[in-house]
Amino acid sequence: MFDFDKYPVLANIGLFSAAAFAIWRSGVKLEHYSDAIAKKTGIGHILGGILLLAVATSLPEIATTVSASMQGNVTLAANNLFGGIWFQMAVLAASDFVLRQGALTYLTPSYGVLLQGVALMLLISLALVGLLTSVDVKIFLGLGAWTSAIFIVYVGIIFLLYRMKGHARWQPAMSEEEKGEIALSTDQQGSSDEEKQKFSLSLLFIRFGSAAAIVLVAGWLIANVSDALSQQLGLSHSFVGGVLVAFSTSLPEVSTTFAAMRNGRPTLGISNVLGTNCLNVALIFLIDVVHTKGLVIESVTQETAFNASLGALLTAIFLVGLLERRNTTIKGIGVDSWFTLAAFAGGLIIFYARWGSSGPQ
Repeated sequence: MFDFDKYPVLANIGLFSAAAFAIWRSGVKLEHYSDAIAKKTGIGHILGGILLLAVATSLPEIATTVSASMQGNVTLAANNLFGGIWFQMAVLAASDFVLRQGALTYLTPSYGVLLQGVALMLLISLALVGLLTSVDVKIFLGLGAWTSAIFIVYVGIIFLLYRMKGHARWQPAMSEEEKGEIALSTDQQGSSDEEKQKFSLSLLFIRFGSAAAIVLVAGWLIANVSDALSQQLGLSHSFVGGVLVAFSTSLPEVSTTFAAMRNGRPTLGISNVLGTNCLNVALIFLIDVVHTKGLVIESVTQETAFNASLGALLTAIFLVGLLERRNTTIKGIGVDSWFTLAAFAGGLIIFYARWGSSGPQ
């Protein structure tokens, strides 16, 4: 119905920018509503992050994955999912600039957050083994055994996080001084909480759903416009999927994570990013569901494995910070955040140098 290839380049850039702005604005609203829902239902910020925010902010990835897969562009779909992982980890590191209360990993002494990070590494590792072997077999309804296994593991992780709610096996030891620092940095709720208490739970869900719907439509628009721009600007589908689309579909995580940091809710912000990244890996299963002309594991190319590996690297750096829990900063920003951003910049340069052109690779 919409043939964006025939639109002028400037018109497509304008549509892309408008959709990205809509995603940004809706992402801020999603953070506010999900926080209120988490409090009213008692599910907490960790489950709220992975069940509410992660799913809602993943709607652009879902829209892009479905749209690209239906068009047979498995490369763009897969690179969008795995490219989004390292973009969102960079978003998490950049949110340290918003908090400015100390190292982000120092201020989130949460068993659940650490478990999410380890679970993400497990999912990426499982996906990488499949991507590097490039071998899969069809099972029920023609779906790939490998992608089905990844999705099953993801469901198991959600169940594990639900089971551990309120029953953490251990808690990090903290001095009274550390407890005071963390309480001070996370006690910035402001007047927004009072405003949100005016809404009933049903109204909060309606508002949350409305904002999520805007994100979904804008995500679909970005997927289709980006495909047209890749041809008009001479960029490869790999670069467009791994960088341009991954960046734009990560805008909900940017807005929601930054909003969470400004409002003194770092656990919600971190849980949102890690939960979204876990879902991104699991969504490779969705490509097999939609794309019926082959299995995604056997269709993707080397750059998808690069995207997954870079996502694992940035996640590992962040996990080191969570485990070490030293409040070491440079210019008020955690050292691990600086390392994450440096690795992100290096990966971006390598990716463009190797796969940026639409010409022969």
